[in-house]
Amino acid sequence: MARTKRQFGMTLTELLVVVAVMAILLGISVPTAKKLVAGFDSSTGTRQLINAALCNGRAIAVREQAYAGVRFQQDADGNASMVFIMHDPAATNLANGFYAVKGRKPMKLPEDVGVISSHANTDTALWGDANWRDANTFSVIFSPAGKLICHSVRVRNKDGYYDGHAQISNDRVFNIVSEVDAGAAKFLQDDYGFGDTPDLGLAEEDSTQGLILYDTGEVKVGSDTLWSEYFSKQRIEQISPYTGELIIEYKKK
Repeated sequence: MARTKRQFGMTLTELLVVVAVMAILLGISVPTAKKLVAGFDSSTGTRQLINAALCNGRAIAVREQAYAGVRFQQDADGNASMVFIMHDPAATNLANGFYAVKGRKPMKLPEDVGVISSHANTDTALWGDANWRDANTFSVIFSPAGKLICHSVRVRNKDGYYDGHAQISNDRVFNIVSEVDAGAAKFLQDDYGFGDTPDLGLAEEDSTQGLILYDTGEVKVGSDTLWSEYFSKQRIEQISPYTGELIIEYKKK
C-alpha cells in the first residue's frame, strides 16, 4: 500500500501574513530604538566630553600651580560651551579674577543637552533671559594641588579691562557687550551684570561641585514650565574632589 508523503511548509497566504506582521513590528520598533540609542549616545557622549574638560582643567591647575578649571557658559550665539579659565589677580586687577587660558579653545556641548549648576535656584516658577543666563553660567575650580574647591569667581578679559567705552581689550574669548569692536567677544565676562548696567557683564559667583544635565527640548525660557517640578526630576552629577570626574548621580529631593 502506497504511503502518502506529508509535506511541511507554509502557504503563500500564511507567508504574506507573516511578512506583513514583521513589517509592522519593524516599523514600530526601529524609530523607538533609534531614539533610545541617540539619547544614550548624547548623554553618554556629553558626560565623556565634560569629564575630559574637567580633567584638563585640573591638569592646568597642577601644571601652572594656580587655581584653574572650567567655565560653563553660553556663547554669543547661545551655544552651551566650556572654557578653560585660570586665576590671575595681577592680570585681571581682581583678587578673585580669572581669565581664559591662552591656547585653549572653548569646547562646544551638543545642542540637545544643557548644563546648569546644582547650586542654581530652580524653585523659581518662571525664568526670564537674565536669570536663565546666570543659571547657565558657572565654574568648576581646582586648587594648585589638583583638588576640587569652592572659590569665588569673576571672569574678566585677559587685560583686566571692565569699561568698554574707555579701554578696549583685544581678548576674543571674554569681554563685554558694549565693546566698540562689535562681535569681538565670544563670551560675556563677569562685571556689573545687575541693576542699571546689565550690558557690562555677569555677576560674580562661587564655583560649584555638581551640575545637572537636561534636555534643551524640554526647557523653554520664559515659558509656563515650572522649573521646580522639572529639575526636581533631574539627577545631580557630583564631581570627584580628587579626580575631577563625574562620579555620582542622585535625584534632587
